[in-house]
Amino acid sequence: METFKKTIFLTKSQESDLIAKWQEFHEPKYCENLLVAFKPLIFNLVKKYKYYGVTYEDLEQEAWLGICTALEKYDASRGVRFSSYAKLWINAYCQDYVMRNWSIVRIGTTRIHKKLFFQLRYLKSKLEAVETSYLDFKIAKTIAYNLQTTVSEVQFMYDRLIQKDQFLDQRINENFEITFIDMLEDEVDSVEIKLINAEKQSSYEAMQCQFYEFLNEREFDILIKHRVQSPPQTLEEISLHHGLSKERVRQIEKHAVRKLKKAFITFGIRTIADSLI
Repeated sequence: METFKKTIFLTKSQESDLIAKWQEFHEPKYCENLLVAFKPLIFNLVKKYKYYGVTYEDLEQEAWLGICTALEKYDASRGVRFSSYAKLWINAYCQDYVMRNWSIVRIGTTRIHKKLFFQLRYLKSKLEAVETSYLDFKIAKTIAYNLQTTVSEVQFMYDRLIQKDQFLDQRINENFEITFIDMLEDEVDSVEIKLINAEKQSSYEAMQCQFYEFLNEREFDILIKHRVQSPPQTLEEISLHHGLSKERVRQIEKHAVRKLKKAFITFGIRTIADSLI
C-alpha cells in the first residue's frame, strides 16, 4: 500500500476499491491513501477562499473535514466520480467556515445569503462599466434576477459586505480621540427623571388610601377598571356593570380625573397632576 502514498491520480477502479474497503472496514490505511491521493484537489479548492480574510490553515482543516464527510456519504452505485462528489462537501465546509468567521456579527445561513455572499461582488463588477462602491438599483435588480432573490436582499448583503466590523473602543476617525462607545446614549434615567419618578411613586402610595376622600365609590371603581388594572376594561364593559351608557361612563371618568388633578395640586404635586389626561 506504500505506493498509493505517492500516487497523485487514482484510476476509477482503484478509487472505487479503496472507498469500498474504507466504508466496509474503516481501517485508517484506506482513508489515508485516499486523502493523500486527493490532496491536490483540496489545495486547489481552498485557494479560492484565501481572499476572505480567514486563516489559510483553518480553511485547509475545514476542507479535510469536508472530504472525510464525503467519504462517509459517497455512494459509488450512482456512477459519479468521488472527486466530483467531494468538491461539493469541501466547498460547503469552506463556505460555512468563511461565513462564520468573516464577521463577528452573523451574516446569515440561508442558501440565498450564501449565494449573495460569494457571488454578489463578482456579478457587480461584471455588470458595471466602471467599478464603484455604489450599488446601482438597475444592477441590484439584475443580480436579484440572476440569483433568484429580491432587490432588498441584494442591497442588504452588499451593505454588509462593504462595512467592516467596528469596535466600541475604536476611534471614530484618526482626527479625533472620541470612540464609538463615547457616543452611545446612556439608557439609565437622569437624576431629574429618577427624582420625578420617586416623587410620583411616594405620592401615589401616600394618597392611595385617601382616594375615597376625593372620589365616590363609582368614580373610584371606573378609574381603577379603565386606567389601573391590567388588562383594562372597556367603557362598554364598565357601562354594562354599572347600568349606564358608555358616554355617561366617559363623563364620570373625566370628572373624576379633574377632581384628582385638583387634589394633587392641593398637595403640591404638580408633576403628577400634569401627567393625568
